[in-house]
Formats: sequence, C-alpha cells, structure tokens
Amino acid sequence: MPDKDTARGVVLAHAARILAVAPARLLAQPKLDTYPAFSSFRMVDLVEELEQSLGITFDEADLTLENLRHLDRLTAVTSRAADSAATRVA
Repeated sequence: MPDKDTARGVVLAHAARILAVAPARLLAQPKLDTYPAFSSFRMVDLVEELEQSLGITFDEADLTLENLRHLDRLTAVTSRAADSAATRVA
C-alpha cells in the first residue's frame, strides 16, 4: 500500500490527466473545481481509477464534495483507504 507521498503522486497524476492540466499547475492551484474539465463525471472517473490502480475501496463517507474538490483532501482520503486496505490484508 502506498505511503502518503506515494498516494499524493498517484492522485496528482490521475487528476492531472483527467482534468487535462499539468501536474505543476495542480500543485499551484489544488482546488480541482477551478478547472474547466471538473465535473461529477470526471470525479467518478478519478475515484474509479484510484481504486483500481491502488487496489483500494473508498469509504462512502469520504466521498463528499468537499473531499473531491481539493487535491489535498482527496490525497488524505486516498491514504486512509490505503491504510484501511492494508489493515484488512494484515
């Protein structure tokens, strides 16, 4: 399971691709809903890709608009999901 830095890199890479922006731009402006490609459909794509690529399942309670609109919050819930998956495996 990824550590927090790895999770951030994975979230950043997937979000940048889905929102069609450079990763550096996302780091400078981490509010995902400020980008023209942001939509509920894109966020579903992002969640599905993260779950598949990391082998995790997000807790439904973490999939809030507040968490899905910001790179740092999405990274935090991704790390939590990864920790939870690691605990289930152990």
